[in-house]
Amino acid sequence: MDFRTLGLPPGSDWEDVKSAFRRLARTYHPDVAGPEHSRRFAEITRAYMSLKESIQAPSVGVPSRPVERPRTSRGRRGTSGTPWWDPGRFVGRLQRLWRSGRASFARRRPAEDTQRSPARDRFVEEALDRAEMHFRQILGRRVAAREEALRASLKRRLESRHPGVVLLALDELARSPDPGYARKALVEHLNRERPDPESLRRVLSLFPGADPEGGLARALSRWGGAYAPSEALSVIRWLRGRVTGASTGGERREWLRPFLTNPSPEVAALALQNWPAGTGLPDVSDLIRLFRQEDAALWVALLRLIRREGVSPWMLPHLERLSRTHPAAPVRVWAAAIVRDRAVG
Repeated sequence: MDFRTLGLPPGSDWEDVKSAFRRLARTYHPDVAGPEHSRRFAEITRAYMSLKESIQAPSVGVPSRPVERPRTSRGRRGTSGTPWWDPGRFVGRLQRLWRSGRASFARRRPAEDTQRSPARDRFVEEALDRAEMHFRQILGRRVAAREEALRASLKRRLESRHPGVVLLALDELARSPDPGYARKALVEHLNRERPDPESLRRVLSLFPGADPEGGLARALSRWGGAYAPSEALSVIRWLRGRVTGASTGGERREWLRPFLTNPSPEVAALALQNWPAGTGLPDVSDLIRLFRQEDAALWVALLRLIRREGVSPWMLPHLERLSRTHPAAPVRVWAAAIVRDRAVG
């Protein structure tokens, strides 16, 4: 049970036990994770102390061999990428010095004094372990404060009025090790301000993957009626190619609806072509606005959607007039087919 509490297989050696305890302590210590994790930290500590007694008891008085750490080149950073101020290296050096001095000193001590050394050795080992954990907590708080400052700086750059500064901030967001934060910061920025053409192209290229929560899709779609035609078409294709598979039909309907108000008939036609099946027709206000258009491609997309989702009675007089008077033959054919199907039904 103690091994299982530390996430180890039964029979693991002492070095694995120490590594697992330190890793879990950095995660569940109340000073780091909050007081609600005190019980979990107590269980981890109890299991660690129990294993410490059971594993080290048979080998009391035998100095354990320190774990060799990779040698580092002369400089402020080791070859393995560990910074010179890493607390693990500092405490590890203290442990090696203590163990080597303890072994050499034990050879010169009388036999009766040597019998009292195991308790003292365990005390020093535990003190060194607590010191390493304390140093790592301090380092973790400093790293968290530094990351928070970087995030605040990145947010200010996203809000800049200079396009070049915004583009640099977008590039940094794409390289962020925390993709959830990067996407959240970008969504907050897009909800406040419509992106300029260059920033929009950069966003669509830097974030081509799926949008699990749909926040980026909603932020980009809310400006559908204000985009230039080329920008709006790019966003609709991005929604169709990257996002639709991870969202519901109702969500896709809401994303496409702002594009129906775009002044360009081509944009509205593409939005109607990508309208999700089974979600009904657009709202009556949007349909009335679309019925005033004369563009043939827009009318063909709208009539195909009406035939698929169902026709309302108030549309029939308009469709009958359209089947007789519209100059484009495809529009007359589709309108006549809808009226005929309605009459037969």
